[in-house]
Amino acid sequence: MTTIAFNLQAHAATEYDWQFTSLSGRYATGAEGLLALGGDTDTDRPIAALATTPVSQHKSSLVKGVAMVYVSTPSAQVQGLEVLVELPTGQRYAYALQQQARGVARAQPGRGIRESYLGFGVRNVAGADFEIERIEVQTHASATRRV
Repeated sequence: MTTIAFNLQAHAATEYDWQFTSLSGRYATGAEGLLALGGDTDTDRPIAALATTPVSQHKSSLVKGVAMVYVSTPSAQVQGLEVLVELPTGQRYAYALQQQARGVARAQPGRGIRESYLGFGVRNVAGADFEIERIEVQTHASATRRV
């Protein structure tokens, strides 16, 4: 039986293969006894986190390239974060964020991206903490190409 724990403060869910019989706050009980829940790792592995937008046309059906992706973050620390550009095929390209002034970071994706539908996101590397307020994408549309 799979147990799913929801962290209401971080808005995150974690699946465990443990067979809990009860769950309360930071503790769970099972055949192994009383277990403490919490910490910065998940069974000694860094916690992977990902926030993405849906893959969509972004205002027009014209083929688009991506000039820049901006991420606003109140923590002003973006070490260990990557911007993702997702294609309709499910393929993702990751680009390191560069810290800029006033809590904004940016990433410049490769010039070869040309798609009508694109998705964007942010993910952590090696379990780094992050909080984002906004993802802004600067695209440039082709003057005539729709396919």
